[in-house]
Amino acid sequence: MRLGWPLREISLFKSLGTPLISEMTRNQRKRTRNKRGRKIPSTPRIVQSINSLLGNGQSQLQNQIVKLNENAAYGRSQNLRMAVSYLVERSLISSAHVVFLHRKYTHASHADLAAICRGIYETIVNCLYIIDDKSDLRLASFWIRSFKEEIKLNDERIKWMSHSNENIASAAEAEYNAVIDPIDIQKANISEWLGVDIAAMPKWPTLLKRAQEAGDIWAYFYDVRYRSYSSWQHGDLSRIAFSPGFQSNQPNLKERSLTESMHILSWCYDMMYYFAISLNSRVGDDSTGCIIKELRENTQKRLRPYLALYGKEHPSDKEYFEAR
Repeated sequence: MRLGWPLREISLFKSLGTPLISEMTRNQRKRTRNKRGRKIPSTPRIVQSINSLLGNGQSQLQNQIVKLNENAAYGRSQNLRMAVSYLVERSLISSAHVVFLHRKYTHASHADLAAICRGIYETIVNCLYIIDDKSDLRLASFWIRSFKEEIKLNDERIKWMSHSNENIASAAEAEYNAVIDPIDIQKANISEWLGVDIAAMPKWPTLLKRAQEAGDIWAYFYDVRYRSYSSWQHGDLSRIAFSPGFQSNQPNLKERSLTESMHILSWCYDMMYYFAISLNSRVGDDSTGCIIKELRENTQKRLRPYLALYGKEHPSDKEYFEAR
């Protein structure tokens, strides 16, 4: 069984590669020192080093994103500045949570990391989508959609307020929001706030269409990463073989959940990198673009030795398992 590598051409893990373990002897696989006599770090040390390097590299990219956010807000309406700042802040905080969760629960966090990264992805796509519209009509559409969801949720609470179970009814009543205005009033308010003609407002598109508008890399991420991680969050069984509990009884699958979580951590870093690149292409300059690319190159350079060590310890080719 071979582990999929959907970001082989883009992810930092493309440099990991797969050594020809079948050609190595058992003693060579087990040795703890390299040919120069230097001690080979343990797997936990390797993983923590990769986590630290990706986390530090991500922080450096985030500093550039914060600066670019200021450029994106310059000269735009107050409402758009508020919306963009919120989306940028949310993506940066969530990506920091990914690094922390991976470091704290390295083996058991891959499904939760995937859920957080899906939220980061949607947030970035929405941010880029509304920035590209100078008329604020997309922002108006985003607001309308948000209010519609709130109204729909409130209507559901009304239904449960009359339930025969007192606990359910009282909980629904406590959560009911009696001050939410009807959608027609919401639209009028948004038209006044943003100074736009609601009649000219486009319909809020699907996530895929928003991703395609944001750029090819985001459409690619949607097809290759986002869709697969969606099924994880819905609790399907596609990753049962990667769970720590299942692996405890399957020695030949040892550390697969570890590798899976590292793939997701790498994707989180990639999203920060391409978010910075995407923002810079819209509101930045060549100088900032060079800084962003140099930051990534430096992170890759520092990661390569650790990725090579990890690849030797945990190859994904079926030949490895056959050799054992």
